[in-house]
Amino acid sequence: MTLKNEFALGIVDADKRQPSYVEACAVIARTEHITLLKHGKDNHYFLRISPAMDTFILSCVKEANIQLEEYGLTYDLKSFTRITKEVESKNDTRFKKLFKQLQHTKEMIALGNVLAYLKSHKYDAEEEKLKELFMCKMKSQCIFSPNFQLSIPFSISNF
Repeated sequence: MTLKNEFALGIVDADKRQPSYVEACAVIARTEHITLLKHGKDNHYFLRISPAMDTFILSCVKEANIQLEEYGLTYDLKSFTRITKEVESKNDTRFKKLFKQLQHTKEMIALGNVLAYLKSHKYDAEEEKLKELFMCKMKSQCIFSPNFQLSIPFSISNF
């Protein structure tokens, strides 16, 4: 199956080994933990999370001043990573509640902006608009819809 003329969006950790396809992408915008990449002239995008999704989530937790103990989770990276790998987080109520609280952090807002924009502009996304949305710090200044539900792992099947 080829996606040559199709829209595609992937979310990958910034592992030591990146697929060659990702390495061929150009950086559009970057925050502390998220890099938005585009492959050539195709409508193929990647969001690279650095260094990995679990560290990104813990950073957002810290920014939001959330007490993970209230969610039955821990700040210890090794333990947190083990928990995230053991559970199906999209169905875990602890994570659902946590992610709802994280939607107001800078990088989650940027992530939500980009996902919402790409969802509605699969074939006509403008790089300058993506940069602008990615760097937006305030929800009130952005297109992030209050009805846009952000969950991790991200479900992009409806894109």
